[in-house]
Amino acid sequence: MLYQLPQLRALPHLVHGFSTRKAGNMSFRWGKADEVHRNRERFCKSLNINPHQVATAELEHADRIVRVTMADAGYGILGDDYKLKADALITDEPNLALFHMVADCASLLYYDLAHHAIGLAHAGWHGTTETINTKIVQRMNELFGTDPANLTVGIGPAILSCCYAYPEPKQKTLAAWATYLTDDTQGLTHIDNVGYIVDQLKAA
Repeated sequence: MLYQLPQLRALPHLVHGFSTRKAGNMSFRWGKADEVHRNRERFCKSLNINPHQVATAELEHADRIVRVTMADAGYGILGDDYKLKADALITDEPNLALFHMVADCASLLYYDLAHHAIGLAHAGWHGTTETINTKIVQRMNELFGTDPANLTVGIGPAILSCCYAYPEPKQKTLAAWATYLTDDTQGLTHIDNVGYIVDQLKAA
């Protein structure tokens, strides 16, 4: 029901987790509202998080970053009543959790231990192209005084280049993606979105 990254689990004061298939459907788009409500509530409870202290946003597949506070909590978490649209949320407010849903795209968790600031980003190829990962590091530095050298970032389960393959993907028209594309003998181009993310973060 719950998957965690060992390196993040070892950090003090930080709570995180990824739901698995056993946790049930988490999407109001694809499931019955009461079922999704129960699944999300149960998931929060498994992490000892009050769902009314959770901020979330409707994803845009872009690079919008929003700083959230407790005033943003509760919307869109137990019902389809999103208050915000964004692909990244950041905060330094104590006891405020961040939540989003992803499928193949990468889910990135940012943690600044010195300032107890956190970030959560959805990084599909559009967001990666728009350097959302670099922009979050910059925003956390500007707003919270985060030293990029001391920022810990966890990358959640995501599709890898072995399976992320299409004939003539749009990334082939973008010069920045050249290093992260590999053609196979079946006429498919494999896309290394996670590799691109890692290189962006190292540079940032």
